[in-house]
Amino acid sequence: LAYTVESIASGIEQVTSAPGRVLVCGGGARNGRIIDGLRARLSGACVDSIAVVGADPDSIEAIAFAWLAHQRMTATPVRLSTTRRPPKRNLAPSNLPR
Repeated sequence: LAYTVESIASGIEQVTSAPGRVLVCGGGARNGRIIDGLRARLSGACVDSIAVVGADPDSIEAIAFAWLAHQRMTATPVRLSTTRRPPKRNLAPSNLPR
């Protein structure tokens, strides 16, 4: 559990040094120990399940993977960072079937 919380928090901190709000999806959204661990680790951030904004925690992951699959199948490059002008990258080698 501690490794999971630390991995998530570290990933968030790579994007922003002071997250104001963190909405958790997937199985972690139903795990109170993960939510509590993130609240402790990301002090100052409001950490909740994404359900608080009316979204199904399990659907978010499915939607994200569907979008990534669409980007791959249409060979649409994506930005894998939130910095101002990161390079766009394809998600997989061009030799994979489309």
